[in-house]
Amino acid sequence: MASKSIAVFGGNGFLGKRICQQGIESGYKVISFTRSGKPPTPTSHHDIHWLKQVQWEKADILKPDTYKKQLNGIDTVVHSMGLLFENSNYKSSLDSELDLFEDLKSLQKSILGSTGPNPMARTTQNSYASIQRDSAVLLADILLKKHSKKAASSPPVSFVYISADQELPAVPSGYLTTKREAETELRSRSPGIRSIIMRPGFMYDELDQNPRKKRNIVKGVLQAGFEIKNCVFGDSVPLVNGIIRPIVSTQMVAREVYKKIEDESFFGIVPLDEIARGR
Repeated sequence: MASKSIAVFGGNGFLGKRICQQGIESGYKVISFTRSGKPPTPTSHHDIHWLKQVQWEKADILKPDTYKKQLNGIDTVVHSMGLLFENSNYKSSLDSELDLFEDLKSLQKSILGSTGPNPMARTTQNSYASIQRDSAVLLADILLKKHSKKAASSPPVSFVYISADQELPAVPSGYLTTKREAETELRSRSPGIRSIIMRPGFMYDELDQNPRKKRNIVKGVLQAGFEIKNCVFGDSVPLVNGIIRPIVSTQMVAREVYKKIEDESFFGIVPLDEIARGR
């Protein structure tokens, strides 16, 4: 039996690294493509083991010549790249410890950087359209072209796209709009591409227990709100269900990704509620 293979674009990111880890633990050959080509910093001692088994490659997703040949023989591709704000400084801020004054300044810069008066300051490396939509469509078209050269009986290439559950407070509408546009484009490329659209909400890492990290503080608040909602309303009020959403770990999302990959009959959208049921 041929070994299974998967390429993860954004494999050293917050979610991407757990998709790589789950792949290694599930017996896949895993290749990660990122702009740095470097593995992420280990969160735990266990991370050191699987990080060594991933093939870390440097590539620019918007420049196919930097990775196209390495996709030969790949069964599945994952697009795990995205921006909450077009000013990417928020990423380091979210995973740092709480500093209220600096955090407020950082949030202001992120919002102004996404909606401010100088759109020409944006580059192809930090815009919603290029990172969340155009890069995914470009990658899908490369895979579709490769698939067209195979026998008619060849199975489609599985394309996992990390989308989002819904709009987020204070986050510009372009964040969700470009993800939904990418979903539409990917689904239109059937039958050569089997699209698997993941729609997680707020994510945390099960191995990161630092109580002062802003992400973990937000996690605690959202989890408490969700539990109160369940105690008071249960699932009986659709309006409340749509506002107060479950949170999921990156590990939960990664497990659901492989569950859908290995179900060859599945294609389409995996909503947040389905991911959350996999606890």
